[in-house]
Amino acid sequence: MMMTGNRHLGAIGAYRTHEDAMQIVPGRQDNPTVHYEAPPSRRVPAEMAAYTK
Repeated sequence: MMMTGNRHLGAIGAYRTHEDAMQIVPGRQDNPTVHYEAPPSRRVPAEMAAYTK
């Protein structure tokens, strides 16, 4: 509901499918520190299936 009307989103509520890494990178842009990198998009459905067991 928050993103209704946003044209940059392909599928609201769907798993991500892009090849780019999803990372948590706080702090300054000139000195990035990756605190977390999510599993690749192709693994997300299997990870979610394992999580619900």
